[in-house]
Amino acid sequence: MSASKYFGLEGHKAIISSLDTKKHRPKIGTRAHQWCQEILDDPPRDWIASLGFGGKVLCQAAKEKNDVDIHTAHVLSQVLPLFVRFS
Repeated sequence: MSASKYFGLEGHKAIISSLDTKKHRPKIGTRAHQWCQEILDDPPRDWIASLGFGGKVLCQAAKEKNDVDIHTAHVLSQVLPLFVRFS
C-alpha cells in the first residue's frame, strides 16, 4: 500500500529503512503483565473484589503515568467485574 513501491525495490527499501517508526510507539507497560498474572494466579472471587482490584490497578497506573499501563488498567477496571459477575 506504500507509494514508495513505485520507486523500485532498492528505492522502496531505502525509504522504508529511513523512517523512524519507533519514536512514535508508547513506552512498554511495566505493570500490565504483572496485573494479568495476579488475576491468573489469584482471580477475584466476587464482584466487589474485582471492583477493588480494578480500582487498585487504575490508581497505580495513574500514579506512574505510563500510557500502556493506564489503558490496560482502565480496561481491567471495566471488564473484570463483568467476567466475575457472569461466571
